[in-house]
Amino acid sequence: MKILFNMWRLLIASTFFGICAAVLVPGVFAAPTVQQSTSPCYDLLVSQFKFLPATPRTGEQITASIMVATNTCPSGPLFPASHLRWRKGPGFAWNVIACPANYNYATCIPTVTFSYNKPGWHIFEVQVDSRNEVIETKETNNFFIWPINVIGINPTPTPVP
Repeated sequence: MKILFNMWRLLIASTFFGICAAVLVPGVFAAPTVQQSTSPCYDLLVSQFKFLPATPRTGEQITASIMVATNTCPSGPLFPASHLRWRKGPGFAWNVIACPANYNYATCIPTVTFSYNKPGWHIFEVQVDSRNEVIETKETNNFFIWPINVIGINPTPTPVP
């Protein structure tokens, strides 16, 4: 089994369009040393955003998964090295995350944790390719916002004598 695994490795390239291509590569696959393209061929965007708990309470830790995806570029990695930044909303500081080049998938999926101290609606913000490191076919879809409704903590009822 190990010999078969070393002889043929399956490289799966998926794009945010849902197109999957499987390529059998003889031998042990090593990432190519191709430089990133200097002509526009990538289009980075937030393709999926999930957070838990679905209805957070004031002060409760929220875990968010941000899927950044792109179409593939034939002259480079499936996902180019870049950075994204996120914040809990206007008035909050930006946080920067590095997305490394990925030769197996056309995605970067960082997970972040945060909380809100006040109940009400908040706007979670993400900007992909925040340092303009990737030449893209479309630069206007690099921002993503998501409303999050935070519920106040229920006060402890006062016992009635």
